[in-house]
Amino acid sequence: TLDREMSIFEGTCKWMGKEVRISLDVEIEKKASWTRVTNVMKKLVADQETWDKSLRAMAAQKLTAQANEWLADNAQTDRDPEKDPITEDEFARRILLTEFTVSPGGRFTAWYEDDDMFWGHVITVDGTLKKGPVGADMQG
Repeated sequence: TLDREMSIFEGTCKWMGKEVRISLDVEIEKKASWTRVTNVMKKLVADQETWDKSLRAMAAQKLTAQANEWLADNAQTDRDPEKDPITEDEFARRILLTEFTVSPGGRFTAWYEDDDMFWGHVITVDGTLKKGPVGADMQG
């Protein structure tokens, strides 16, 4: 659905068997930007198994060490980050994709819930179709 005021197409899609939100930012007067963002999203969805794996791997590679630092600061857990650290595999498995956003230039962001590894903050992974995932961050 196009929200003309916000210049965004909003909707949902099936990703790895689950419903996720999508927001496609467009330049309202430039129909080419509409085509670009929808093509990016179509390509992500068409090859979602590969993208899902690479996006999760980027998040895990960039943020697992930080998740273990947060674990060490969490007095509410019995888990010892020295003896039983969060692994990259575990990190990648635990995060939950909730939304994709695509900018008019074709850059996309995958938004994940953190399974409380960062006490409820959001994890983002940015990328492009050409370069793949290029970075990951914890937001909020």
